[in-house]
Amino acid sequence: MNDQRWERYAAWSGLVFFVLIVIAFAVLPSPPDFDSPASDVANYYADHQDGIRVSVALVTAALFFFVWFIATFRSALAAAEGGGRRLANLVYGTGLVVTAAIGLSQGAVAVAALHPELTSPEVIRSLHDFSVVGIAPLTGIFAAFFLASGLAIQRLRVLPAWLGAFALVVSAIQILGIGAMFTDDGAFAADGVLGGFLPLIAFAVWVPAASFALATRVRDGDPGTVASP
Repeated sequence: MNDQRWERYAAWSGLVFFVLIVIAFAVLPSPPDFDSPASDVANYYADHQDGIRVSVALVTAALFFFVWFIATFRSALAAAEGGGRRLANLVYGTGLVVTAAIGLSQGAVAVAALHPELTSPEVIRSLHDFSVVGIAPLTGIFAAFFLASGLAIQRLRVLPAWLGAFALVVSAIQILGIGAMFTDDGAFAADGVLGGFLPLIAFAVWVPAASFALATRVRDGDPGTVASP
């Protein structure tokens, strides 16, 4: 198998991440409202244990492909940037922190779903809260990942300019996630439109878009911009 084919496979890893994330949310039973009492949250984990576990397993698999994607993206930026490769390294470093944050969040969900019948509702509620609110202090890292990505694309012209502009918009949207630290109901709550769904959707849509752009660049035979990790 030639190098270009491997590079194309690596570029598509972001799309695989997106597909797995969509399936993970599709199989996840609808959780109770974030301001629901602890007993409702505990019953949710007890009644939907298998579905929650399947969802966590799918996110775990998705993270493998996300790491592969950011390594591929970093290689494309580094080849074009040269020198100290500050932007490329910033994208890669913040991308790894984003991966760890998502993994930690899913770890809390997995623990809550392990023995829900043997765990107090208050502990399960705390794990459930941590799975979302625990990421909120890292909102700046999520924003930095997309800010660095957008600036790198705009500056280096490695990928289409619209993708860089899109990344800058997504960076600003990620800041809204900080609202989850201050409220458990309304638009800025973890399950609200602004505090939860919009940052998540923006994140999830940008990754496959970037993946497609990387794969298209390889297909068009643009040398020295994309490499598999």
